[in-house]
Amino acid sequence: IKAGNLAAVYASYGNDFYFADDTTFSKSDRSTIGTISPYDPGFLKYGSTDVVSILHIADAQVDRARYQDIVNKPYDRPFKRHMQYQMSDTAHQLSHLKQEGSLIDRKYLRQLLRPDSVLAKAIQELNEEFRTYPEVIQANKLLLAESGFKARSLFSSSSQIQNKKADSSQWVFSLTKSAHKLKLFLEVCGLKAISKTATGADAIDKEFIEHYKDRNYLVAKFGEYQAASKLLSTYVKGWYKKLTRELDGIADSHLRADYQFFIVDTGRLASRDPNLQNIPARGKLSKIIKEMFITEDGHLLIRFDYSAHEVRGWAIVSLDTVLASVFQIGQKLRQRWIKTPTEEIKKELKQKGDVLVQNVKRFFGKWVEKTDPLRDAVKAVVFGVLYGKSAETLGNDTKRNDLDAAKAKIAEAYKAGDETAMASAISKFDRILAEDRTDQAQDIIDKMFREFSRGHQWVLRMQRMATEKFYVFSPIGRIRHLYAAMTGIKSVISRQVRRGMNAPIQGFASEIAVKASRRVMVSFFKDRKKIDKLLGRKPSRPIKFNRIVHDALYFTVPYEMVIPFLHILQYEATYGVAKAYEEEFGLKFVVEPEIEMEIGTKDTNSAKWDWSLPNLVGTIDSVVKEGIEQGLLTEKHEDIMEQIFAPWRNKEALAFLDEKYPLLGVSLQKEIADAISK
Repeated sequence: IKAGNLAAVYASYGNDFYFADDTTFSKSDRSTIGTISPYDPGFLKYGSTDVVSILHIADAQVDRARYQDIVNKPYDRPFKRHMQYQMSDTAHQLSHLKQEGSLIDRKYLRQLLRPDSVLAKAIQELNEEFRTYPEVIQANKLLLAESGFKARSLFSSSSQIQNKKADSSQWVFSLTKSAHKLKLFLEVCGLKAISKTATGADAIDKEFIEHYKDRNYLVAKFGEYQAASKLLSTYVKGWYKKLTRELDGIADSHLRADYQFFIVDTGRLASRDPNLQNIPARGKLSKIIKEMFITEDGHLLIRFDYSAHEVRGWAIVSLDTVLASVFQIGQKLRQRWIKTPTEEIKKELKQKGDVLVQNVKRFFGKWVEKTDPLRDAVKAVVFGVLYGKSAETLGNDTKRNDLDAAKAKIAEAYKAGDETAMASAISKFDRILAEDRTDQAQDIIDKMFREFSRGHQWVLRMQRMATEKFYVFSPIGRIRHLYAAMTGIKSVISRQVRRGMNAPIQGFASEIAVKASRRVMVSFFKDRKKIDKLLGRKPSRPIKFNRIVHDALYFTVPYEMVIPFLHILQYEATYGVAKAYEEEFGLKFVVEPEIEMEIGTKDTNSAKWDWSLPNLVGTIDSVVKEGIEQGLLTEKHEDIMEQIFAPWRNKEALAFLDEKYPLLGVSLQKEIADAISK
């Protein structure tokens, strides 16, 4: 019996074989497996059981799917198609992620463990900043009184604020003590607890922070403190432990997260040990952590993520061609820009290339700048609607940028030691917080649904399915069950409806990213030898798929394949993935996805490509120089640049890449030759 046919042969025995307990080979015999003939029936039966059990499980799943209706049709065909074309790609990509991981700067990681590290200082600064706020000083005064001490003054002196110090003999308040946090937030600030601890006491936890962070400045600052403390304990200490105790980490300093797809109902991937999806995306704390991710010598890091991905996904799942046309305007402008990057097109891109600026024009009849508050309001509402948020909640969301600006003013006044300015900034924060922007949000919702009527009908259809069928589904057949809607409890039903509206978009958006990464790697594998042959060089090195955070994906690419990879990545993540869903699922995209790319030598040393060819050449040149200065790249600058741009200097290789994987779908052979000649 050939090994490749074992599963088929033994599956033919049916359940009698699978459940047989009379095998002559068992687990205890594995220690002497070298003495067993590979043709021994008992050994073959034991060895094939794992394969056969999977076949039985698959059959049971398909049988179950036949009894599940999806829009009054059996679910087995969509289920099998989803398993075959989507989950198969997911399984492949998870194997790459778990094997390859991301290279970590071990020296920098050790520095972060020091008590005088930049992260430790950031935590200390936040701790000291808390001592300057009147509410915290009042909480401290109450705690002192309860302890039998008398506080000297309600407010710290100007010199104490200026020097970021408080009288230690008069200070007992601690952000790490539960009783002290309860005193500050519940008693002094007058807030109400959102949840309870395991013992039934009021909790100041992540639910509390999430609920109040945009309503109370102190809670927002406490959230920053908690995030910084978690980065130190969970990421810095946790990662160091992982890299120094696990054999793989010890050997190559690569951090490998565990990715899962069973625990997220929408279809998104979840990562754990460590959770890479909880790293702050922006700000000082984010940079501290991202500084750890570096390239391997001889390689560049290339990151891509999708642009306005979930809103574009809304157009795709609802087949709203009007919404799609908004994206197509920017698409065509970028195609003109990559071919002829003029100031005129650049100016047009700033205005018409931004889908949110376009929507402001559609909804309110006027063009605005990217920094205009109305654009921010439209952004908050459009994205929020896809998460099923109410007009009242969205009204609060539109305040986010204004509140962030007010927070920055408070921090600025604190650093300057200006008590008057700090009090004024806090007062402004509170005024913005108290504003009711519900009507503004509802106006934007009404305008949006009038413009994008098919998108609106899709939203209504998903809401009805959530309340009547107790499930929703994505256009490629992923079902999200919403059984809790059966309870008849209004608040529970509302929550299920919100999930029902978002799941088919959010999950599908994530699945597009996974499929795109698979297509990129398969195309790279298929064409790598051809490109090497055209260039007459020895076999190039493979790429590595480092990590994925929702719709942002990270790769390590050897110098000699940077240019081919950019071609393959840009094409397969957009036009290629759209073609795949049409061929495999019969789903024709009304607009292709678009991506943004960054190139660098570490996560904090990366530059975004603006889609002009001169900018790409300049970007690569600058990141290579910086990588050499930082000691990450050891070859000479001119040698690295020669390796990177060799595929564009070879006419046959350039023609192959331009014809099979055209950048932004545009033929650019002449323009590329001109760009590298300069």
